[in-house]
Amino acid sequence: MSGETVPRAQLLEGRNLQGFEYRTEKWYAWHGLRSHVESNNQYLKDDAFTDLRNPGKRRPRGYAYQALAFAAAATVANIRRIVTFIANAAKKVLTTAQFRARRRTDEHGNRLPHNHETQPRS
Repeated sequence: MSGETVPRAQLLEGRNLQGFEYRTEKWYAWHGLRSHVESNNQYLKDDAFTDLRNPGKRRPRGYAYQALAFAAAATVANIRRIVTFIANAAKKVLTTAQFRARRRTDEHGNRLPHNHETQPRS
């Protein structure tokens, strides 16, 4: 079939051969999962860290070595994501001031804001 074009009718029929009907909620859910897989693949191939795209960084040959190199790179990438998540969560907790709700209320029964929440008067 090389060099031949595929008729539009066959392309439209191909949509119905998928596991889920095209552009339904299930299709979008599955498509979103695939998008995450592709995003993770791009993350692994990133030049700044694991750089799986560059064969010069994994010079030895053989299936076993390549599998171990990929497993190590994937592990490092996952650990990097976990550390980033924990650091961001810790930064959020440490930089957010914890104040209890004030007991004082205004004339409508709404709690008054803390002094740091009010805007300075001009």
